[in-house]
Amino acid sequence: MADTLIIKGFKAEVAKPIMAVSGAVEKKNTIPILANILIRKTGQKVTFTGSDEQIEVTSDAAIGVGDEDFATTVSAAKLCGILSTIADDAEVSIFYSDNHVIIKSGRTKFDLQTIDAEQYPIMKEQMEFQYSFAMPCMKFKNMLAMVQFAAAVNNVRYFLNGVYVSAENNIVRTVGTDGHRLSLFQNELDEPFAGKCEAILPKKTARELLRLIPDTEEMLKISISEKQIKVHFANIDILSKLIEGKYPDYERVIPTKNDKEFMVDREQLIKTLQRVAILSMDKVRNVRWTLSEDRLVLATTNADMEEAIDEIEIDYKGEPMEIIFNISYLLDMLAVVKTEKIRFSLSGPLSSGLVRVPDSENFKFVVMPVRI
Repeated sequence: MADTLIIKGFKAEVAKPIMAVSGAVEKKNTIPILANILIRKTGQKVTFTGSDEQIEVTSDAAIGVGDEDFATTVSAAKLCGILSTIADDAEVSIFYSDNHVIIKSGRTKFDLQTIDAEQYPIMKEQMEFQYSFAMPCMKFKNMLAMVQFAAAVNNVRYFLNGVYVSAENNIVRTVGTDGHRLSLFQNELDEPFAGKCEAILPKKTARELLRLIPDTEEMLKISISEKQIKVHFANIDILSKLIEGKYPDYERVIPTKNDKEFMVDREQLIKTLQRVAILSMDKVRNVRWTLSEDRLVLATTNADMEEAIDEIEIDYKGEPMEIIFNISYLLDMLAVVKTEKIRFSLSGPLSSGLVRVPDSENFKFVVMPVRI
């Protein structure tokens, strides 16, 4: 059988939809077909699909050659690896012949085996998504970035291993928590939202959304049903199963009476924490905060009886106090907050601390103290 040209274009335009869907494919897979990307050509439109049966990503591009319809699957890792070695402005041609896909670019040629497209497990989309709303891509991406770091990993309370999303009236909230820290972010919708919906996104789904959503004001649409979420923007559709279970009452753990407040320069706090972390114990990574008039002292120790001490000038006139925090929890939070200053509200050595940004109540970060 002669080689049939099915796709042709510059590497950049061919690779873009392929790279977009490849993140959904698990790198280690016991089911061969799930290591592949589905390629479906309808005239000039070529649709690519990647899936692990929990999340499915599709993206298309007008790079098809000829009017003939066609479908096959090919290894995601190998196809992405090949395309990554080709210059963006080089022309790429993809042919099909006898259960093989052939990729050519200049004098370079790759011949890959395929698996029949009929074996590919397309996720079944629920007939009706009860709730949907739209917001700018950049705004929703930021909402995920501000909370996903706090979500649990492999927690027996499986509902904590994801990002909570809710919409009610004109407010959308995202929340991540692992039981030791909690991050919340909220935004207003341009149009009022009828009713109330909530969903728990798997952490992988949140990561893929963060990877794929562009930093633009283009609108994205979010649709939620009882067991699925669908997100559409540009030429990309993401369909994901949801984590089942009841998310905890996160508002109950947000402190409302912390009266020891002060502002601190974000960059200065990051550098100070990084310095004292050098002598913190490898596993626990705790830092002791000593708060007194206009001064915050940070100290760490380790099993070798070594110590690091540093201090930051702050505007504080309240009662002195000491509290111990996990350094990693603080640095994770400081990595996503972009304001020059951040606002701490504390109560006592055994009470959770509250972090906000100046002049806004949209972001709240709660961190439990370490008890020794």
